[in-house]
Amino acid sequence: MWIKMICLVFVLAVVVEASGPEKKFSFSSLQRELLQSHNKGVLPPEERDKAERHFFRLKTLSFDKHGDVHKQIEAYEQKNRLGYDEGPFYVHDETGKEGKDSGWEKWFREAFTIEPDWANGLTVPYFCRVLTLSDERGKTIHFEDLSRTDWRNRSKAAVRAILQPLSARPANQLSKVPIYVVQYRGNSEGNCKFVKLYIGKEDAADFLVFDVSVYDHF
Repeated sequence: MWIKMICLVFVLAVVVEASGPEKKFSFSSLQRELLQSHNKGVLPPEERDKAERHFFRLKTLSFDKHGDVHKQIEAYEQKNRLGYDEGPFYVHDETGKEGKDSGWEKWFREAFTIEPDWANGLTVPYFCRVLTLSDERGKTIHFEDLSRTDWRNRSKAAVRAILQPLSARPANQLSKVPIYVVQYRGNSEGNCKFVKLYIGKEDAADFLVFDVSVYDHF
């Protein structure tokens, strides 16, 4: 009897997990361009140091477009945050915003903001370790060969290149593209800060997500 109940609970858990938001979907042209720029600007997992944490995670999340998408994203992120200490956390809807108020600009600023009270001594965000960096002639260079200042500056340029499909598009083409920014800062086995950029597509709740670690992040 108990074995049957345990098996039933397990099956239900698998069904619930399978019906979660982490799903594949057909990309919009913008999402496809961003995926290509990401793949060009970020080392693939198989080329990363296996001892390191993920630093830059790419996800495809699909929510119910007929429901409150903002609340669905928040619920998903709160679930991912279980086990971390309380700390500043937000999910902001940046859809239709332009210039310095656009979602990708806010994400960029947060990704390169290191609060010394939470990460004393850190000068370059962790995710920069997996960026593909190049010099003025386009030759690949490694962060270990750079000064901290040069590493940070070249990392910013690399991220700008990844975001180029967004920043280069006219505002009227992006006005209805759902864009959200998620940030958490707190503690769990050390300092932690991650920032996520959700890029959706019109008339859907399908998102390509850039998730970067500023500080330690699992």
